[in-house]
This record gives sequence, C-alpha cells and structure tokens, in this order.
Amino acid sequence: MKGSIIVATGLLLISLVNASITGSDYRKNCEDQLFCKRFREISKHHVQDKKHMFSYDLTETHINKADSSVSGVLKLTAQSQFLQDSIGIKFQILKRGILHVVAADDNNFPERKSKRFRVSDFEGVEWANLQHDGEAAITSDQEEVLLATVQGYDYHTYRIKKSPFRIEYFINDTLLIESNNDNMMYFERKLPTEEQEQPFEFVDDALYEVIEPNLRYNLFRKETIDYEPYDFKESIGLSFKMHSQYLYGLPERADRLALKNTDHGLPYRLYNLDVFQHPPYNPQSLYGAIPYLTAHSDTFDASVVWMNSAETYVDIFLTKEAFEHDQETDLDALRSNWKEIHRRNTVWLSESGAMEFFLFGAANKNGNAPKQVMTKLTHLTGRLPLPPYYSFGFHYSKWEKITTQSMIDMVDTFNHHDLPLDILWMDIEYADDKRYFQFDSRFSDLDRFISKMKDEKKHITVITDPHIKMDDHFFVYKDGFDVEMVPKGGAREEAVKGVFMRDRDGQGTFYGECWPKTSVWVDFLNSNAQQYWSTLYQYSKFKGTTKLFSFWIDMNEPSVFSHDELTMPKDATHLTNDGRVFKHKDVHNAYGILMANATYTGIINREEDRNQRPFMLTRSVFFGSQKYGAMWTGDNQASNHFMALSIQMCLSLGLAGIPICGSDVGGFTGHASPKFLSKWYQHAVFMPFFRAHGHETVSQREPWFQGDQMYVMKEYLHLRHSLMPYIYTQTYFTTQTGIPLMRPLWMDFPGEFKTFGIDTNYMFGDCFFIAATYPQITDLRFYLPPSTDWYNFYTSEVQQVSNEARFIQVEQEEIGVFIKAGSIVPRKYMRRLSALSAKKDNYLLDIYPELRGDLVGQAQGYLYLDDGETFNHIKKKEYTLVEFNFDQDTLFFKVLNAQYTSGESFIVDEVNIFGLNQRPSQVRILSKTFVKDGKNVTFKYSQEEKRLEIIDLHLHLIEAPETTGGLALLKLEFDGSNGDL
Repeated sequence: MKGSIIVATGLLLISLVNASITGSDYRKNCEDQLFCKRFREISKHHVQDKKHMFSYDLTETHINKADSSVSGVLKLTAQSQFLQDSIGIKFQILKRGILHVVAADDNNFPERKSKRFRVSDFEGVEWANLQHDGEAAITSDQEEVLLATVQGYDYHTYRIKKSPFRIEYFINDTLLIESNNDNMMYFERKLPTEEQEQPFEFVDDALYEVIEPNLRYNLFRKETIDYEPYDFKESIGLSFKMHSQYLYGLPERADRLALKNTDHGLPYRLYNLDVFQHPPYNPQSLYGAIPYLTAHSDTFDASVVWMNSAETYVDIFLTKEAFEHDQETDLDALRSNWKEIHRRNTVWLSESGAMEFFLFGAANKNGNAPKQVMTKLTHLTGRLPLPPYYSFGFHYSKWEKITTQSMIDMVDTFNHHDLPLDILWMDIEYADDKRYFQFDSRFSDLDRFISKMKDEKKHITVITDPHIKMDDHFFVYKDGFDVEMVPKGGAREEAVKGVFMRDRDGQGTFYGECWPKTSVWVDFLNSNAQQYWSTLYQYSKFKGTTKLFSFWIDMNEPSVFSHDELTMPKDATHLTNDGRVFKHKDVHNAYGILMANATYTGIINREEDRNQRPFMLTRSVFFGSQKYGAMWTGDNQASNHFMALSIQMCLSLGLAGIPICGSDVGGFTGHASPKFLSKWYQHAVFMPFFRAHGHETVSQREPWFQGDQMYVMKEYLHLRHSLMPYIYTQTYFTTQTGIPLMRPLWMDFPGEFKTFGIDTNYMFGDCFFIAATYPQITDLRFYLPPSTDWYNFYTSEVQQVSNEARFIQVEQEEIGVFIKAGSIVPRKYMRRLSALSAKKDNYLLDIYPELRGDLVGQAQGYLYLDDGETFNHIKKKEYTLVEFNFDQDTLFFKVLNAQYTSGESFIVDEVNIFGLNQRPSQVRILSKTFVKDGKNVTFKYSQEEKRLEIIDLHLHLIEAPETTGGLALLKLEFDGSNGDL
C-alpha cells in the first residue's frame, strides 16, 4: 500500500496559495505557540524579575581523562511533574578550546525509539575534525568542576558550578559567557505514550504560579497534542549571558546585522519557511535557520552554537544591571553607552530534541579574534569546498516558459551586446508537467543548446525540488516505493520500503500540494533515501544532462502549500535506515541540508572518476550547508531596502559559516527601473554569488532593455570578470580558514568600535572596502577605519580618512569602492564573454602600497591557480600559490606551491603601481628567468593619478622555482637616488 492521500480541503489550499502569491505574512510567532508562550512567561520571571521558581544541581560527577570529559546528573531542586527531574549531562573539552555539552533524559527511556533526536548524528557537526584535548587539565571538588586548556596565547577555562548548575567561560581570566546564570535550564518531561494515558495526579508544582491561568489547563494535561495547534511537551531551554552588547547571528532574517533586544517585542524565531514577498527589516525567520550567536568586543569574541534542528526561539534581554542603568533597549542606545552597558542575556528555547551546544571564543591580543572564531566555527561545522571557477562569473535566470530555441536566442543576444554570461539557468518550466529530472518535449533538441554552451565555455543550471509529482507513470515516484528503507531483521519480518515521508501514524505515505499539485516528499533523514536521490543525477536517469549542468535545489524548507505556514506538518514522520522513527518537528530545520548532502553527492557520483567539482545552489540552510554549495536570500523585492538587505543578510550568513551567498539581483518581484537595476548590478559585482533572477510576472529585466544603463551594466560585468583571479584566490583562503570573503568591517578592524554597528559597509576579501548606496541609489555613507590608508578605486586617489563617517552623493555609475593600502590585486585584462574563455589569458597586478608621507611602503597579495574544475588540487596537490610583495621600489615574487602547470598561462603582462609621487627614470627586470623575448620594459606615468603603468612585460612566472624566500622581479629606479625612493 502506498498509503492514504492526506491533503487540505480545496478552500484551505486556495487560501494558503493565495497568501503565498499576495505576500501576506502567514508566519507564526511565539504568541501562537503554546510551548513558547509558557516558556517565555517563565523566562521573564527568572531573567528580568529574578524570581527563580526552580533550578538544577549538578551531581554524581565523574571525570574521564581518556576523552577529556566530565559526566554527571542534573537534579531538579523543586517539585514539578512537568519538568524532568533527572537529566544526564556530559561536558567535553575539545582542541582549540571548544567546550561541547550534551544533556538528555534518554536514560528514562530504555526503548531506543523514544530517545530524543540529536541532529548532530546526521548533519551539522564534522565529527572527523574534532578531537578531545588530551592536554586539558580537569579538576573537581564539592563546589565546581574546572576544565582548562591553552591555545596559543589564550588560556581557556570553563568553570562548572554545581549548586546551582552554572557554566562560566573565561579566556585569560576575562569572563566571556555565563550559561544558566538565571536558572533557565529548562527540560520539559518527555513522557512515554503509555504514561501519558494514565490519570494525572495533581501535586503542588513549581510552575503553577508562574504560568498564566489560560496556559495552565494545557500545561497540566499529561497527553501531548500532536495535531494543530501542536504541544508535544518536550521543549528545552537555557540562557547564556554574553559579556558584550554587540551580538550577531541567528540567520536567516531580512534584518539588520546586529541583533536587537526583544524585551518589548517578540523573540527571534528560527524555523525554515517559504515566505513569498516577505517584508523588509523584520526579525522573523525565513528559508534557513542557523541557531548561532557570536558576541564581539574590542577585547574578545565569544560564540554559542545551539545544535538543534527543531523550531527554536531566542530572546535577548538587557541584564538586570544594564536595564536599571538605562531603560532604553534599542541598539543605538547601547552604542551611545558602549563602555557602560556591556552584558546581554540570551535565552534559548527549542520545541524538542536533545540539548546540545558548543562554546568557544578568542582574545583579541593580536587583532584577529573574530577570524579565530570563524576558523573554530568552520572547523566544527565544516568548510566550503572550492567551487568551480566558472561559478564566480555572472549567472542569468528567469522563471518563464522556455524552449531550446529561446535559450539559444538569449545567449546570442548577450553575445550581440558584448555582455559576459557564464551560466544560464532553467527554472521549473523545463520539467515535463513539473516532473523534475525529466525534460519537457520542448527540449527534444536540447543538444543544440548544450553544444553551443560547450563551444562558448558556458554552463547551465537546472532546478530539482524535493516534492515529487504523484504519478504512477513517473519513474521518480514509481521507483521510490521500491527502495528498501529499513532491512528486515530482528522482530521485523519484512523490509520497509518507500523513500518518501510518512504520515502522522508512520504507516501511510504523506501527500501534500506543491507546484506539481499532489506530491510526495523524499525522506532525506534516511541514508537509503539519500542514496536513491543521489542516483537521480546520473546521466542515465536525468537524460539530456551533461557535465555542463549544475544544479539548484529550491523549496527545501520544505515548502508544502496545503499545510499550516506552507510547510511540512510537524507530525509527519521520518524513518531512519536502522528503524528509528522521528517526528518532523525534530528534523525540520535540517531538511534542506540533508537534501543538499544527497544532491551534492549525486552530482559528484555521476562522473565515473568522481573528480568533477559540483556547483549547487540551495535556498534552505543549517549548520554546515557550506560544505555542499552556495545559497541565496530567496524571494526578495525590487526596492532599495532589499538591495541593502542583500548585503546585510549575506554578512549574517557569512558569520554563521555560509560564505557563498548572493541575492536575486534586481529583486525577484516588483518593478526595477533601469537606474535601479544597474545600481544593483554594481553592488552584486562585489558579492560572492552573482545571479540576476526574476519572477514570471516581471519583464524586460535583460540588460539590453535598460537603455544607456546597459553600458554601465556591461562595464561592471566585465569588471567582475577582471576580478575573477582575486575572488578565486580569496575564496581559496576561505576554504582553508573559514573566514568569509564578504565580512563586516569589525572582522578586519576588531578594535574599531565605530564599525561594530555598520552593516552597509563591508570588506570583500582582504583588499576591497565596499559601501552600499542607501537609502537612495546615489546616497553613499561610509566609514573608512583610520588605522590604515585607503585608495579610491575609481580615481586611484588616496582617500582622506577621519574618525567620523562620511556622507556624499555619487554618480549613477559608482558605488563606494576603496582599496586598503598595502594590497596587491591580481586581475585579468582581456575582455571575454565567459570567465573560462579568459582563464588562460595573461594577468595584470594592481599594487596599492602603504603610504609613508610622500613615499610609498609595502604591499602584499596572492594568486591561486588550479584547473578550476576537478578535485586534483586536493587529491594530487595540483595547484600553484604565489605571494607577491612590494617594498618601496622592488616587486618580489615567492612561489609557495607550484604543482599546477597543465599548460596554463601564468604570464604577467602589466603592473600598475598607485600612490607614486615621482616618475621613475627606468624600470628593470631583475631576472632573465622571467623574460622570453628580451624586450625593454615600457611604462607610463601619470602625475595627476600618481600611477605608474608598466606594460608589455610578458613575464613567465611559471618558470620560477618553488622558493621559501622571495625572488626580486621588478625594480623602479629614480634619478639621483640610486634606485631608492
């Protein structure tokens, strides 16, 4: 039996889909959820009023030096039938000073199927990276347990107090985080079904006087409610006091980067939803949910990773002492008192699952605490694999009816107007009546388009959504029911088959509505279902695709039109391949990453040698989604607010470990004027993922419909191509360190407190400072940290810096682009219509030296090269990494790795040096190794721009040996100075 079809009534379905189309906000909040409403009532008593109704003590502690851990039991000190009275807990100190904590009441449930869900068993944590710290010191007495370790210059101490239970995190004797400081350890008593059915015997309960009367009835019913409105009675909560007022994280939100207080509003919600035409600057969650929070100050950074994939809420309160100091709770008030108010309480609640979290931080002794924290976070959750080179180019997409010929015509029109294009996208209209993995008959001649794209070194992206059309003749649907999910064995006489989600009783298949109408959803929690999904990308299954195809997974929150909030009901069931059953409420926020894992694996496995780097885009993200590809910010709108939000949202996602981020350039919906659209293209050049995309209702978004602005857009598209060597190199470093390419200013200038609240200025790699035009498209506000010098990218002039932010009006053709003094930027200079066509072209180097009065000082930069498409840079170490250094008058060149040759050109034709106040008398090449034709060095000097342009060099740097020291490459000589400036 394939199970009964469970769909909403026609009226409900119509109303929900209409809500999606019109953009009304159907998202719930804490006031709509029984579990959140009662917890928040308790938290206000504990956190704000300091009326502690209950607490836990840590007892029965045991030190295990073999794995650097301490285990114990948390005992409830008050009487409550509603709260768990005994909780097992384990603390483990890991290398890099990371503390891992797991608490669960599993010992109360001898049967495996009743245990709480731990998402880290499936996704979110890279366990292979984590090792316990065998050097850590662990001591215990009657009052506390101490776990301490040294990392570099930082001495990490975790003081675990026993009565009442607390965790205090210190670095070098500075207190960074206090956990459970307000006795908010909260563990609802998860009852086995048979106990729920027994009569309830009321006794005095610690919570009785705390909960409002209208919540008491449901609180003191023993049975759970596993239908709308849900109340599963197994939520968990905890507080973390952060010793900084500057808090960031909790993506994905269409909101400012810095987190606001929630004292007088609603808590932040983390619950993946498909929200069409959502409002700007709203703290409600969107397509992804990453329960990560980081605190920054001028002396330290500290972070909380809350590893839970159920619906989660986070409140942020001023601490009591800060609240008494100043009743204002907005961020501007905090900034004005940044030295006086320096602690904020965060209170976390998840609807279900085990309590699992990680704490870590870094002191800012060497000015790199934020980057150290990013390295630790991505060590824990995984790092981005280097995407294929072409994926950093320009992507064009439109949701509309398409044919083979219409796509060929689109590419031809881009070419006709000399507009670069790297990837053309195919939205759901490619599919045969929304049967993904099956091209419509309109593409019977698809090979013509594929051949054209191959010849022009361009790529194709096609969409595959997780909802599968109910159709007995559709191979994905039909074959899915034959896949074995759980093998027979033990008490199971027959294997369980069928890869799709099951209904609330776990017996029948779950059916709902989405684009193909009645659909089923793949149960990605099951590894056999993941494997089945992966096979769908094989060329023999997805017929017509080739290695030119990359993939886009959408609607993976998951989006279900026929149910509450347009998502999967919480009582739908997942089945693991070892027979465990979990409700969707436990898994929800991880559904997208589980799908991403299966998709990424399938793209790799379609090649026989498994050596082709995939490009994949996902809408829903969780901890670790960066391991599988890029993400975009979803269904935005054509407005100045959303253009700014594209930056603010990607900064927030980058801080949570997701570095390849972009938005629908121009807005997914709404009218975009030529000037507005052109301005958004300018901004998108300086974002990791650059894709223009639009809804089926928008028209004439192509550059050639924008009048004179097409020429501006063309220049910026060519600029993006010219910067590809820089972007690719900086992304390589992201794969090694986890530090995002696009990052807030305070990550590079951690002591500049004026940057802490700025989120429309940011760093793009090590060299570029970008300032958005906002709120009007010619308004430019920027704050250049005065601790270094800056060059204006457009004029090459040294920018005057000050201790205050500046406001200026800029031309339509400009945004704020500045280069940090001391930078060397590698670029391409030949104009091509695809990035891969230019990959083997020669290079130029732009050198922006530090300034020393009228003299120039040093500059440094890197260039990374590999084949751009395979994993040979990992498997065979086939890559080349070069360091360039400029020191007053000499350019040095150091080969750090030289294993990639493959016949690719590594020739520097031009060098531009900015900031020179004097024309050199000559420029000499210092080694014949680099010169093939013996030409004299030709250069031009502009006194007005203070720019030296050295051309026609044709330096074959690939001939240089791998060195530990630098080789002198070029030298500037000046009359009467013996070559010294």
